[in-house]
Amino acid sequence: MSLPKEVKKLVERFQENRDVYCSTAYNETQARHEFIDPLGHKKSVTQPQINTPDNQIDQLVYELYGLAHAETRIS
Repeated sequence: MSLPKEVKKLVERFQENRDVYCSTAYNETQARHEFIDPLGHKKSVTQPQINTPDNQIDQLVYELYGLAHAETRIS
C-alpha cells in the first residue's frame, strides 16, 4: 500500500529538516501547524478552554501555599 501524496510530502519535509524538528526550539504548536493541520485534523479545544483550567489550577496552588495575589505575579 502506498502513502497518500500529502503524507509522503510531509514525511519528506520532515526528513529534510529533521534537525530543526527534533530541536528543543521547535514546539508542539509548530508541529501541529505543519504536520497535523494539513491532514485535516484541526484542534478541537480553543485557547480559552485551555486557559480556564490552567487558571483554576494556578489559583488552587496559590491558595495551597498561602500566596497573596501580588506574590503570584512574575516580574
